Amino acid sequence: MKIIDNIVNKFGYDKVMHFLLGGWITSICSPFGWVGIIIGILIVLILSIVKEKFFDTVFDWKDIFAAMIGCVISVLIYLIIVLILL
Repeated sequence: MKIIDNIVNKFGYDKVMHFLLGGWITSICSPFGWVGIIIGILIVLILSIVKEKFFDTVFDWKDIFAAMIGCVISVLIYLIIVLILL
């Protein structure tokens, strides 16, 4: 738990949640192949921008960047799984 607390204290709760949800949404779309992954990334990008624009008091590009990093990590894990199964 101390590692998680250190990560949250360093980056902030909002950025950690953007990272986790970006990766989660992309991984939910990954069973549909590369088309699903691209759609998942676009969904994450659109939802992140809408959340920052309309639901937060200050627009922060770092939150959107954190969500995109979550997408990238999810895609890398998908690639590793696909390469192991082939």
